[in-house]
Amino acid sequence: MENLISSETLSYYLSKKGFMKFKPWYKTIELLEPIYDDLDKLTNQIEYSSWLDDNLREECFENIRILILKQIVFSIGKEPDIVFQEWIDSIQQYCFQGGYGHRIQYTGNAPHHWCVKCEHYEKVKTISNTVALCGLLSEKYVYLSNTADYMIWG
Repeated sequence: MENLISSETLSYYLSKKGFMKFKPWYKTIELLEPIYDDLDKLTNQIEYSSWLDDNLREECFENIRILILKQIVFSIGKEPDIVFQEWIDSIQQYCFQGGYGHRIQYTGNAPHHWCVKCEHYEKVKTISNTVALCGLLSEKYVYLSNTADYMIWG
């Protein structure tokens, strides 16, 4: 199954494991350009602190999270989880339970195990950068099978 939204969520980037990839990641996102300087200052605080200084690091991570979420809401006018849920709602017309199709799994307020009708695979497979970013920021995922198969629901 193909992951349509990066499995490297904001929580990943704001962790000891993913932090080194954080700056290269956010520098690729045009929506965050107005806050690059603020993000740079916060990431520099983390980079020049000791990893033993958990309180400072956690405070900076939280400030980064808040800053990014505020910028996204300012830029697109909605909370990231709402944008993601609206996309989930928009694909429901292409999904069904059971039969022949591409299996899809996702987080959100809808059934997690559906099929996408083969004739609509390309429509569902294409997720806008904004929806993908909002999913990543909301810790959401979407997996879509590359191949169609028979799905039986019991």
